[in-house]
Amino acid sequence: LERFVGWILLFVCVFLLFREKEKTWACAIFFLSGCLGLLVFAFPLEQGLFPLFSGLFGISALLLSFRNTLSLPVQEKTLPSLDGAYKAISCASIIGWIASFMPGLGPAQAASIGTSIIKLDEKGYLILIGGLSTVNMLLSLLSFYLFDKTRNGALVIVAEFLQIDFFSFLILLFVALSAGGIACFLSLFFSKKFLQIIPQIPYKSFTLGIIFFISILVILLTGWLGFLILIVSTALGILPEMKGVAKSHMMGCLLLPVILYFLL
Repeated sequence: LERFVGWILLFVCVFLLFREKEKTWACAIFFLSGCLGLLVFAFPLEQGLFPLFSGLFGISALLLSFRNTLSLPVQEKTLPSLDGAYKAISCASIIGWIASFMPGLGPAQAASIGTSIIKLDEKGYLILIGGLSTVNMLLSLLSFYLFDKTRNGALVIVAEFLQIDFFSFLILLFVALSAGGIACFLSLFFSKKFLQIIPQIPYKSFTLGIIFFISILVILLTGWLGFLILIVSTALGILPEMKGVAKSHMMGCLLLPVILYFLL
């Protein structure tokens, strides 16, 4: 299978790029992100991905939010319907299984593939994204046990302290499922509290504080070279919104290096 991983990823990327109306800009953003990713991997930075992703998907989104949002809207408690949940969960299980074995392919790309197969409304899409993340985590745990390969940060930390066997795998699986269940109930409880707090938050000051905090962290962890990466990636992260292109194409910062690794 490893011989075909590069070609499979290339096919998936081309498929997603040509689904866009602005195909030229989509390809340009994917290529620019990929080149930026190659440069970051070439730099002697241990935490190079931190400023890269913070700029592409974090600070750029916060800066763009200033255009339309001056305050957080009043939140309302509603009980959403679960129409289409079965389709979304089934799609997440199937697509998530396939995507979990493809390096560099994240939930956003998997969700794009899923929505091209079945039609989902906004609630169904949120269920799909959540399901893909859950499936990816569980299958990453299985991959860690079967192949001794880690696919996310949590398991990288676990691997430093634990030599996994079948018993350890069962314990980790139990902990993951238990933590997910507890987090579900806690989120329902605390969300009611936050509904009362959110409208009182000064949105502009809060957002500027987050941007400042991330920038300081980048300088402390990666130095001024990392801060330069943050500035460049932030500028690139603004481009998809301006050109009407999906931000998921900026995952080219990982996908292009991975594709070149497997094909060259």
